[in-house]
Amino acid sequence: GGRVVCLDVAKKTGSNVPRWNYLTNGVVEGAPALFQSLVYAGSEDGTVAAVNVDNSASIWPLPHAGRFETRGPIVADIRADEYGVYIAATDTNLYCVDRTGGRIRWTYYAGVPLPKAPWVSPTSVYLPVKETLICISKTDGDYVRKARWTAPNVLRYLAEDDQNAYVEATDHSIVALDRKTGAAIFRSKSTAFNSFASNTDKLSAKGGLVYAATKDGLICAITPVLKAGTTGFEVRGSGKRSTDE
Repeated sequence: GGRVVCLDVAKKTGSNVPRWNYLTNGVVEGAPALFQSLVYAGSEDGTVAAVNVDNSASIWPLPHAGRFETRGPIVADIRADEYGVYIAATDTNLYCVDRTGGRIRWTYYAGVPLPKAPWVSPTSVYLPVKETLICISKTDGDYVRKARWTAPNVLRYLAEDDQNAYVEATDHSIVALDRKTGAAIFRSKSTAFNSFASNTDKLSAKGGLVYAATKDGLICAITPVLKAGTTGFEVRGSGKRSTDE
């Protein structure tokens, strides 16, 4: 088995006594999700629990100790937002379930085990399946969702704006994909970035802001340049210099 532990990080006594423990029947490998005072945690027994952050009380009115059940171990991180809880399971399904009731809102059948969590933007769910990124509508569509589009040779979702989704390609370039069709709009010249952070924040993600770092320790916040003749700037320390990244 395993357990989810709540620690009070504000304590200054050095004590590591947990505020509470929540026991599971399987190892907890993926990170739990926290949203609006509720904690969602999956485990390798194929279940997901939803508990109150204050006292670990189960809040889903479901059988089997109030846990949502899948048909395969869960090793991916859990995601949650105002619309739902997103569960990538090794039973080959991605589930979107209601946050407070635990009932399935929709599901997507990937056909292969899902060891990695999706990225959830304000409009879409981006699911990594090997080296392919699958875009799924978050709020519109059938109970059994179909892919809006798929993009091969993509490692991860980075950000989106009103027009494009920005992704990391397998060669570590940044590619802009049309949000409606998945067609490649442009590709960055540079492949020097080897670390990326996915930006799913509602406010900053609207502008397509991409966070990336190079092997030698340069950290960049990149704004996509969509119009010819526009100069990009890289801000570092107190200086500013133009760049064509």
